[in-house]
Amino acid sequence: MALLSVWVLAAGYFGLQLMAFDSTPGARAMAPQNWPVESAILRRTGHMQLLMFVHPECTCSIASLEQLRTLASQLGSQLETHVVLWHRSVGANNRNWPKESGGAAIVDDQNGSEARRFGAKTSGQTLIYDEVGRLIYAGGLTVLRGEAGGEPVLRIVISRLRTRVREPYLERAVFGCPISRQSAAIPSGTYLWTRLLQ
Repeated sequence: MALLSVWVLAAGYFGLQLMAFDSTPGARAMAPQNWPVESAILRRTGHMQLLMFVHPECTCSIASLEQLRTLASQLGSQLETHVVLWHRSVGANNRNWPKESGGAAIVDDQNGSEARRFGAKTSGQTLIYDEVGRLIYAGGLTVLRGEAGGEPVLRIVISRLRTRVREPYLERAVFGCPISRQSAAIPSGTYLWTRLLQ
């Protein structure tokens, strides 16, 4: 009975830690509110443009890309999409990034300059700029790490894109791995206790 009790407690503890990790958002972007003129990514005047910053080795990115495909399919030509790959590795070259991102333009951010320029810290970070280059959305497209079921998030984003009232910009949590060693997610234990005490 003692061993069984220890096993149940251990399983419960690690289950809570896993849930806490999945629901712990990463560091939010310190995104410029206007498209930076020094960016090498071309901004097309008169078009809304989406940038998703992705670490090729982050498994959470698969869910973010699935959400991106859904969003792009619903908005069609209203939205130009770019997937910015942080330090694209040799192994990552074997993946069909244009297909996985729903035909988005792929940007190889070899030295991480674009991620730093746009303030992206977490894989899956999505920024949307309007027709004149103003930030209208900053956040993720998923509700948990590695979980693509973010329909509520997509509805919120689509609603914001279709309305004329876009200021101040909409910000939501982003769930994913740190996009570089310099970025760190909120400690899962802190987040877990905060949620339990609310």
